[in-house]
Amino acid sequence: EGRGRRVGLRNPNPVGDVDILFPTRGDRVALSWLAHAPDRRDDGYFMLVVSPPPPSNASAKARDLTIVVDISGSMAGEKLEQAKQAMHQAIRTLRPIDRFRLISFSTGIHEMRDGWSPVTSESLREASEFIDRSEARGGTNIAGALAAAAAPSAVPGRHSVMLFLTDGLPSVGERSPEAIASRVAGQIGNARLFPFGIGPDVNTYLLDRLAIDGRGAVEYVAPGEDVERAVGRVVERTSRPTLTNLRIVGAPGELHDLAPQTLPDLFAGDEVVITGRYRGRGRGRLILAGDRNGRQVEMALPVTLPAHQMGNDFIPSIWASRRIGELTTEIRLEGARPDLIARIKVLGLRYGILTPYTSYLVQEPSVVVGGDRPRPRPRTPRPGDQVGAEAVQEARESQHQRAAKSLDQSEAVVQEQLRDLAARSGGPTTEHDSRLAGRRVLVRRGVVWTDIAVQDTLEEFRIAAFSEAYFAILRALPDLGPSLHGDEEVLLAGKQVNLRIGAKGRQTLSPAEIDHLVGRFQGP
Repeated sequence: EGRGRRVGLRNPNPVGDVDILFPTRGDRVALSWLAHAPDRRDDGYFMLVVSPPPPSNASAKARDLTIVVDISGSMAGEKLEQAKQAMHQAIRTLRPIDRFRLISFSTGIHEMRDGWSPVTSESLREASEFIDRSEARGGTNIAGALAAAAAPSAVPGRHSVMLFLTDGLPSVGERSPEAIASRVAGQIGNARLFPFGIGPDVNTYLLDRLAIDGRGAVEYVAPGEDVERAVGRVVERTSRPTLTNLRIVGAPGELHDLAPQTLPDLFAGDEVVITGRYRGRGRGRLILAGDRNGRQVEMALPVTLPAHQMGNDFIPSIWASRRIGELTTEIRLEGARPDLIARIKVLGLRYGILTPYTSYLVQEPSVVVGGDRPRPRPRTPRPGDQVGAEAVQEARESQHQRAAKSLDQSEAVVQEQLRDLAARSGGPTTEHDSRLAGRRVLVRRGVVWTDIAVQDTLEEFRIAAFSEAYFAILRALPDLGPSLHGDEEVLLAGKQVNLRIGAKGRQTLSPAEIDHLVGRFQGP
């Protein structure tokens, strides 16, 4: 407001502290570091926020923008009109230092001009006319369109961005999604590729593979959603590149399990959030490198890798959500290896995140983690079969998990998964109610809200609700608060003991008993 900023909280009843990060960047890239280390015996967690300097024409990097739009018969109507508006919007972001190409495709490939067009009043007028006369007809030659788009190689010192919009499957030319993706990966060079899948009739293997190989991001636009708005977000975000090829080149300890594994480019007006684990303790300099106008630049930040730090306890959930999103995507693209499945299950149960390999715990209320009955594994479709509403929903969830920058966003994915499970089962019933409570997923089993991570092989410790022992445990384990709701009975998963809170149980606990119970609940 004026020269000030107002910070608000969505939660009407907030509990705890609020940390606000002010990037004192001036005209340079700013780095902010946060760490969380709840257990001295385990690796810590970190979050690194990379904030770009404000936009400046003097430091702007020239951009080569390629827009490839599907105009096959299935795009007729509102989808094509929105795509046209998105193209008009995109060319309005071009600056005199930029170049652009417009390609539409159906059975054949249609280019506005051969090669790159400079940004002039004449070329922009020609681009507008090219867009307006596009009509939906014919088949879908995805392989030919991507080959044409990737033909000119990226020029050093210029940032090459490619937008690819389609609503269907390849029906002309090469039709194998694996072959198409492999061919594009060998042609795209340093260009960044941002695919858009419009509606459910797209191949999610192909679009995800293109985004990963092209170091971009995929957007799935559901029926009824605005194509123009989805494209506009990406165009705006990529309009002013600041640093490309970001990488961490130095740290006082070992940083591992980064999410994202491959760092994205940094654009003006945006920020890059990196989460991960660290091994080692102490202080030192974190060094981040990137490319600007053809040369490497480095930024250093003094950081501390604490042995014990209870603050910033939101970091593990965001990190775990991102890692699960990357691992589920890897399974769809590379196949369901046992080690990947095991890692996803461990992350999901430990951090209260639903996964394709733990969702049966919500759908089948009689099943617990420690049960002996084997669970059927989700089938991983072949690349050519990853089509339809269910495939798109799974791809969207993975994409949202990979992109989570806040606890709100990671929790929103779990809520979306719970709604999706309810819809698939015909809607929740009194026996299948489920909810997200803090960082735990609870399922109603009879009259008890049960943590899906509960193992029936562990001892169960009972505490009477609203007793002296209840409040003592809540003070010692404040993260249990969101799981407790009125007089409802709950069963919560611990590492060495499960905790049941309800009408019956211990009324009092000595300080020594509380310490012992907390130690067993949190585990080694």
